Amino acid sequence: MRICFVHQNMPAQYRYLIATLLRRGDQVRCIGEQTAGANRVVSALRQLGERKLLPDVVVAHPGWGETMFLRGALPRTPFLGFCEFYYRVEGADVGFDPEYPMDDRHWQRLQLRNMPYLLALHDMDAGWCATQWQRAQFPAEYQAKLNVLHEGVDTEKVFPDAQAELIIAGHRLRQGDPMVTYVARNLEPYRGFHSFMRSLALLGRLAATRPAQDIMPA
Repeated sequence: MRICFVHQNMPAQYRYLIATLLRRGDQVRCIGEQTAGANRVVSALRQLGERKLLPDVVVAHPGWGETMFLRGALPRTPFLGFCEFYYRVEGADVGFDPEYPMDDRHWQRLQLRNMPYLLALHDMDAGWCATQWQRAQFPAEYQAKLNVLHEGVDTEKVFPDAQAELIIAGHRLRQGDPMVTYVARNLEPYRGFHSFMRSLALLGRLAATRPAQDIMPA
């Protein structure tokens, strides 16, 4: 089969799926960062058509508007959408922190960010979400189109190792040692960075009252 993937951060979540399809012998084309954007996707598909390489299936992430004109460009081609996140003003990722209250610009921006998804949900033949919770955020009238497919974990690379150890500032950490960690793509309030930084003061006070081998500040 000829399969075309569309994502502005290619290969993103498609990395292992693409590798599997290539091993199976499928022809894979990718429309990524350099051609992201609704009109650019249409231009890239037109170029594939000129080379007689139009896809049998398109798999696309609608989040940034790249799928806006996809149905018009390929009216008879199956379109599968990766529906990662539908924004809500309550009960999801905004409005939960009283230090950062919701204002008009904020909820209006969220509504605009949902617009590409709403058009894609109408156009796509089927789609999927990574978790049941993510699926539940989308409008109920479209959820029948969405399956739940976990993104998976490469257990050949990520697995428990009882012998693993990490040395930080002369301290050796092994399995079972108490540890406080913070991991985020960006250091911002959206990801709780301000709360984490405040917690360091508490950890520092705890470290001052307990032996060094029992607690080590992050």
